[in-house]
Amino acid sequence: RLCFKRIRSLLRLGRSGMADAYFRDLNHMYRDLGKSLSATRDLAVMTDALEKMIRSRRDHATRHFLIRLRREWVARGTRLTAEKGQDSARETVLSALHEFSREMEQLRSDSGAFIVNETGFEVYFHGMGRVYKAGRTLYASCAADPADHSLHEWRKQVKHLWYHAVLLNRAWPAMMKAWAKEWQALSVILGDHHDLVLVEQGLRESGKWSGHQRERSAVCRSIRRQKAKLVKKALEAGERLFSMDKATIRKV
Repeated sequence: RLCFKRIRSLLRLGRSGMADAYFRDLNHMYRDLGKSLSATRDLAVMTDALEKMIRSRRDHATRHFLIRLRREWVARGTRLTAEKGQDSARETVLSALHEFSREMEQLRSDSGAFIVNETGFEVYFHGMGRVYKAGRTLYASCAADPADHSLHEWRKQVKHLWYHAVLLNRAWPAMMKAWAKEWQALSVILGDHHDLVLVEQGLRESGKWSGHQRERSAVCRSIRRQKAKLVKKALEAGERLFSMDKATIRKV
């Protein structure tokens, strides 16, 4: 699943060297294949986040509440894995990839079916520039209103930029390694924020715990405080990383 995300970042990096229809089809294919393998991803993230909260919680009642909640989410994840048939999903993904490989062999002799005129390093410059521009727009939106959804969308562009810096490492190792480290650090901050959002949503949906309002309220207050700290750190990093204009990037 993570490899599919990296492939989609690669597609964005070389987007101006591909026909629009071909880019769109490939992007959608890898997106859908990734989704088919992520049935229990959110629950796994939520249980991991709860584990961190359990270790840091001093109040006995709240800690016991979190332990019981984590057990419930682990059991739900196990049931979901069995219902969705992850082994079957993997087989379906492998079959789709084999079929795609055969189609690529047929298209290899007709590059005009998916390649456009633009070639050379400019392709990668345009690809990274397009994603950087989208990330800068989302940064400005989050700075004005750090809504959970906006921060999650911003994170997607940041992860693409992280992968781009890794993919272009040989072009300028010292610079690209430094950039990759910065983008990765910001991606981790935004990822931690998204994990807390998922836990927050899970607490709201857990109707069976309505008798533990005090504990739920305490956990939600703690989550809001942690989210606020992460937003502050993310925006501070964003101000530094998204301050370049296109002319500056071209000079680099």
